[in-house]
Amino acid sequence: MKKKLTILIAISVLIIRSNSVAQWTSISTFNQVISDLKVFNGKLFVGGNFTVANGSTSYWSSYWDGTSLYNHSLIIGGTGIVSFEVFNNELYNAGGQTFFNNIGIGKWDGSTWVSASSFTSSQSGLFTDGNYLLAGSSFGDVNVNMGTGTFFPVSGPFAGAGSKEVAA
Repeated sequence: MKKKLTILIAISVLIIRSNSVAQWTSISTFNQVISDLKVFNGKLFVGGNFTVANGSTSYWSSYWDGTSLYNHSLIIGGTGIVSFEVFNNELYNAGGQTFFNNIGIGKWDGSTWVSASSFTSSQSGLFTDGNYLLAGSSFGDVNVNMGTGTFFPVSGPFAGAGSKEVAA
């Protein structure tokens, strides 16, 4: 008989108040791995492969506003979020979440994640230097978004990046 092991992961934050000692305070427990944390618009976004946070449904992400944790409870298929990045004042995520026929890059619209590419495979990471948003796939491909909302394949240091559109 197999036993199922449930992993609970706790997120703690360091709270420093004037004239007091720094303390770590737990803000949540999650049922699976937390892959990334990112502050966006004054909120701490938590992403990973979890589907439960503090005992409530939460598909791949939650955010903490400094007082309360808000879970993303709308169903998004796939395998979760592996990284976040802020680009052009918008929050993006990479991972294996699915949006109908698209996989891998999501953008926060203020209440849920929406597809931000037409990739057909998981994306394993995001990076920005402020001018470009780079997405790395699980197959070793690198694609660049030059602020147009469209990802292009990278060959060389962005050589010909504007010549082949691969996602909208």
